[in-house]
Amino acid sequence: KNALLDDASINTNNFKLNKSTKSVTNKVNNNTISRIIKDETESVRLGAKGNAGGLKQPVSVNSNEIRFSQSSVNGADEIISSMKANGWKGDPIDVVKMGDGKMTTIDNTRVVAARESGIDVKAIIHDANELLPGDLIDRFTTKRGVPKTWGEAIELRIGKQKVLFRNNNPFGADAMERIGK
Repeated sequence: KNALLDDASINTNNFKLNKSTKSVTNKVNNNTISRIIKDETESVRLGAKGNAGGLKQPVSVNSNEIRFSQSSVNGADEIISSMKANGWKGDPIDVVKMGDGKMTTIDNTRVVAARESGIDVKAIIHDANELLPGDLIDRFTTKRGVPKTWGEAIELRIGKQKVLFRNNNPFGADAMERIGK
């Protein structure tokens, strides 16, 4: 099982650095080290794909390849107009690669707007088993549970939708049922 190491259990003096890690030592701080994940193989890695500082880079994703975690959205008209005129502006969205290998979004409104505008999405792709950052746990906590991973956050969000939606779309829906004004 993956375990998040908390600040109290970390002594940064115990870390041994090799040639590949020396170049990033000045960029690594206690907050970054606090988020290091130690997996079953006992290897320690920083963030995604070994990027320095644990930061994932946004990628361009076809909006039609991303499923929805909610049955409807409201207030998409202004974002659609903006995306049609200016393309993607603003921060990337968080997308989760679920157990079936397909992606599901946390940010449904901007995916709807990107689809309606015919543009790609700028996204940070997370693995379903990747730990959810602490500052997002409350956002996705429901009566059904407290998420520990990005995948659990998606599942809990889907679990809050109408019975028909959640039963037919356990990993997300390919189409949005309703786009409200």
